[in-house]
Amino acid sequence: MAFVLPKDYGWGMRHPEDRIWGLWPADEKAPIIWQNMNKLIEKYGMKLDIIYDDPQFKTSEKYQEIYFWNRTVT
Repeated sequence: MAFVLPKDYGWGMRHPEDRIWGLWPADEKAPIIWQNMNKLIEKYGMKLDIIYDDPQFKTSEKYQEIYFWNRTVT
């Protein structure tokens, strides 16, 4: 399973208000990513990979299930 973050997204992911690249405050994406990431960690535990959106990396060939950061996770 993979959770796909936005391309080059540098949010620290330690808490919802963590900084982006250590410089800027969390943006509107951070709470969505935080909520979805935690739901998926609860569901899959250590079987979940957190990766960046990268067109050169063929996620569909490597993962059975792919969750994008901006999709609803149930």
